[in-house]
Amino acid sequence: MAEVRQSGGRVVVVDGSCGLEHVVSEVEGHFADVLAHGPVATSQSERRQLLRYANRAFVVQYQTFLTRSWARALGDTSDVVLPFSCECAREGCEEQIDLAVADFPAPPDGTSPPLLASGHGIYETLAS
Repeated sequence: MAEVRQSGGRVVVVDGSCGLEHVVSEVEGHFADVLAHGPVATSQSERRQLLRYANRAFVVQYQTFLTRSWARALGDTSDVVLPFSCECAREGCEEQIDLAVADFPAPPDGTSPPLLASGHGIYETLAS
């Protein structure tokens, strides 16, 4: 944390002394400009693409981590189970799917099936 502060970075301490709403407010305030100019999903299809991008980022991080010789003792991608976001892309969906990294749908992401929570499907709506 000291290195972050010395570099001019902002630190939000999450130690239970503040509620979740306060932490979210701090993070949103810090990233407000980036969020305002960042990618914005205007349809369920675009939201699904962003969810896949985020899920894929976790897969790549763990695949890369597990290539280190000292990390191999932890197992491989079939041993690491992560909570992935449901890719139904319905507004308000916060479901997660526990899945081994090795079982995440293979690329290319544009043609691999979406990762869906139980009972969720792909429904395009006019008001997405």
